[in-house]
Amino acid sequence: MFRVRVSYGTTGNSRIGSYAARGLYTFSNTGYMGNTSSSISTAPNPNLGWEKSIKQNYGIDFNFLKRFEFTIDFYSNLTKDAISAIPIPPENGFTSVLANVANMRNRGFDFAITAQVLTGKFSWKTTFNGGFNENTVLTVKDNSKLFGPSTAGTALRQGVSTSAIWGFRFMGVDPTTGREL
Repeated sequence: MFRVRVSYGTTGNSRIGSYAARGLYTFSNTGYMGNTSSSISTAPNPNLGWEKSIKQNYGIDFNFLKRFEFTIDFYSNLTKDAISAIPIPPENGFTSVLANVANMRNRGFDFAITAQVLTGKFSWKTTFNGGFNENTVLTVKDNSKLFGPSTAGTALRQGVSTSAIWGFRFMGVDPTTGREL
């Protein structure tokens, strides 16, 4: 048996909920003298749009001797206009706003090898599988997320994985003062 598989598709991801790009208000009865009041609860961004993903997959399945099966898949997922929270000055009343900040790509392969070790009264089938994934930020729009919050140690940087952790180089401790360098 030998089979070749190819697939291609596009999807959109709103991940922002209804009307979040417009800014939402919360109403309560805690205003002056118990009157109804409102306050903005979500930072508006009228330019916020959907993420767009282009997905491609190429696969091969084959077996021989009715005992050995092999499967391998190569995939690529290009995400355009990825949505992320970017820090903004707190004087706005918010510390972050959702924005379309980057384009990125996930690509890699998955494979599986299955062997029918025993057949008959007792059967034993063994499968070994593995995979590899590479995630790369292709572009960062207007350096909008060059630096993340200091507590997160993350940043979007072109040519680097989205899961990269950034920090400072530690030079040791000053022996005379005991302070970190």
